[in-house]
Amino acid sequence: MKIAITVCSREKAEDEELLPAKERYLGSHIALAREAAKKQNARFFILSANYGLIGEEEKIPYYDHLLVPTEVPLLARKVRRQLHGLAATVVVLFTKPKSTWDTYKDAVRIATVRLNIPLVLDYEVLKE
Repeated sequence: MKIAITVCSREKAEDEELLPAKERYLGSHIALAREAAKKQNARFFILSANYGLIGEEEKIPYYDHLLVPTEVPLLARKVRRQLHGLAATVVVLFTKPKSTWDTYKDAVRIATVRLNIPLVLDYEVLKE
């Protein structure tokens, strides 16, 4: 199964109740990545420092957490388990050349290498 991922966003709806991820994360890149995933016939997920891979309909609480380098191994293990459970055969990461996204890219890289799954870094879809 082809899996498409993008990084969560700093901008979030601060509602106290649980919201679907596609409503919680307000970054414009989320919708762009979702559309690109649909065109590629890939299952779409948002990568969260707290939760790993989140489906766009999955309800999550508000949180504010930026992944730091020391947390990368833990997130990579979580993502590896999730990708394994999804029977991923290829992973596309819609990303930007931003330093705050590097730790997220590292976690996905580690997970895909350990599973021997091809990883495609796509910088075009989110190009500004």
